[in-house]
Amino acid sequence: MAGGALKPLIDRTFAFDDIVEAHRYMEAGAQVGKIVVTV
Repeated sequence: MAGGALKPLIDRTFAFDDIVEAHRYMEAGAQVGKIVVTV
């Protein structure tokens, strides 16, 4: 990992104000990669 060989797959990014929507998206199981919440 230190060499940058593994890179996370980011499916979608949500603003912190949209945390409820992000949680619903995660519960639905629609994501393929990681969900990012920006603060």
